[in-house]
Amino acid sequence: MGSLLETLSRIADTLDKISENLKPSSHGTLVSPTPNIAVGDKVEFNPKGNATVTGVVTRINQKIVTVDCCSDGGPGWRMPAYKLRKITT
Repeated sequence: MGSLLETLSRIADTLDKISENLKPSSHGTLVSPTPNIAVGDKVEFNPKGNATVTGVVTRINQKIVTVDCCSDGGPGWRMPAYKLRKITT
């Protein structure tokens, strides 16, 4: 009976350590999905079945980046951040 309680105690300690590691940072910092891309940057990407598209980043969300490719104020493209390539001029 004593070893069962010790085992359960060790399991509870391990679970506590795991849950502490899963909690968000207390600093409130968020890791950017695109550390090298910012609003206003010129980027390019290749959507399925289309030629290379060039545009300007207008909005960055956690997973999706909005890119304005039209000067007429159209809706633009919403692309995953990993598909974008920054254009350096």
